[in-house]
Amino acid sequence: MSLYLSKTVFESAKLGVWEIAEEEQYFSDALALTDEEHLFVDSMKGRRKIEWLSSRHLIHLMSARTERAEILKDEHGKPYIHDSEHHISFSHSHGMSAAIASLKPVGIDIQYIVPKITRIAPKFMNEVEVSNIDKMDKSLHLDVMHIIWGAKESLFKAYGKKSVDFKKHMTLHITEWNGEAGSFSGQFDKADYCKNFRLEAMKILNHILVYAEETNEVIE
Repeated sequence: MSLYLSKTVFESAKLGVWEIAEEEQYFSDALALTDEEHLFVDSMKGRRKIEWLSSRHLIHLMSARTERAEILKDEHGKPYIHDSEHHISFSHSHGMSAAIASLKPVGIDIQYIVPKITRIAPKFMNEVEVSNIDKMDKSLHLDVMHIIWGAKESLFKAYGKKSVDFKKHMTLHITEWNGEAGSFSGQFDKADYCKNFRLEAMKILNHILVYAEETNEVIE
């Protein structure tokens, strides 16, 4: 087994990270896929297949159930467990998968660190975020850009619907980064959804992991 991390975050949310070292068959056997899931998995290409399988295996281990819960998608494509009040979110990238479960809306994202994010950062970072990152040492910029992207992916997943402008509808308040881990806040501001979030980020091997949970706390 390659369970890299399993812990409780935000008081009661469950977080898991899996470093994939197994063959595809390991997860297929462990999951006992339904016919519909088999068809879906068979339609995938490359490493996405095993990353998808590992993320579902991970959420099953986190649930501590004997039999695997059925994971469905709502009308917007947001995953949920059909017989549970828990909100769930998945992510996977370059040999790592991650999942989070909470009684509050949550989102998670894990990204392999790549230099090209500096070219696309202007497409998802707003003025507040650019101002904050400009005050940091340049050696931190690559990590922080990945954190901001991962945070916005996490908020987008917590929201669970389409038509989101990453620059306009989300703002992250990250003002420092020590290169390993950190906490910060964020806001999602759209006509049908105005919520505050608390977030945490950490560096795992060559990846940045970010996860978010909706909060009623006031964001200054």
